Amino acid sequence: MNRVNLTGRWTKDLELRHLNDGTAVATGTIAVDEGWGERKKTYFFQVVLWKKTAEAAAQYSGKGKRVAIDGRLTQRSWEKDGQKVYVVEVVGDHVEFLESKEQQKDPFQDEGKPIDITYEDLPF
Repeated sequence: MNRVNLTGRWTKDLELRHLNDGTAVATGTIAVDEGWGERKKTYFFQVVLWKKTAEAAAQYSGKGKRVAIDGRLTQRSWEKDGQKVYVVEVVGDHVEFLESKEQQKDPFQDEGKPIDITYEDLPF
């Protein structure tokens, strides 16, 4: 079985283009973290999306936005300067947008600052 599920953030806005027949294809790189603190590692995976999935991802998601991708691994190769070059990519069958492209107000932007609150503001 060839399935991969990744949750991470786009490293840059997706590159959306259309083939001669009009088929949409979007490419990008997702950064996936593992661990935390000094043991934290970040892995980078190239992602390819097709058709409506490509168009939706390019429109509603972008650099720094968190996404979950379900897909499969593929491998391509080509010749460059007499050397065979290989690349492994994730072909995303489904993308779940965990954040919208529009900037949202950070609920913790005032963290650490005093809050003006009275007893009447409390729900109990």
